[in-house]
Amino acid sequence: MAFRVIRFSEPLFRKLWLDPKVSCEAIRARFDCSQHFLSKRARRMGLPSRAGWHVQPKIGGPEFVAMYEAGVAVADLCREFGWSHSGINDAVKRLGLAPRPHSSGVEYSLTVERYRAGIRIGGEEFRAMWVGNVRVESMAEYFGIDPQAVRRLAYRLGLPHRRKGQRVHLDVAEFKAARAQDELRAAMARSAAETAAALRARGLVNDRPGGAA
Repeated sequence: MAFRVIRFSEPLFRKLWLDPKVSCEAIRARFDCSQHFLSKRARRMGLPSRAGWHVQPKIGGPEFVAMYEAGVAVADLCREFGWSHSGINDAVKRLGLAPRPHSSGVEYSLTVERYRAGIRIGGEEFRAMWVGNVRVESMAEYFGIDPQAVRRLAYRLGLPHRRKGQRVHLDVAEFKAARAQDELRAAMARSAAETAAALRARGLVNDRPGGAA
């Protein structure tokens, strides 16, 4: 008879068990063992019982709302908050959030990692890329969605149509580089204007014609 060896770390178990943001199911999956085994080990280590704990207090909080509205996939939300698919749907209804159309589910495939990196499907960056003629394929790769989803989302957001034959040649990297240059030029112009205003206020610059005092 073969026996399964459980790789168990007491320091890690203690940290996870005492963290109310980590669900019992997540701890069980981390150590690949039964809930009964974990409960016995917790009692042996003198840890408090988890019975009746609200192990996921952040579900429905500001972070959940922000992730949902940003387009994070429901599967990723389940993993992040330790809730089931139905639990996520209940939270959406309870909070009065807009339901996601089944026909455009591919638009909501943003991962938690991409969300934390500042990527937002349908946000200001998406709009700027569309108006800036970034290639649909490049946008799809950047946002982690299907090219057709990019087009449907642009239509739903009321963005201008791209006509057939319209030249669209920028990729995301080129768009970001061009935008950074524009922002740098704008910042330099603002700095120059502020410097000139400060000099005028001190009487060091004479703007009157002919340089008359």
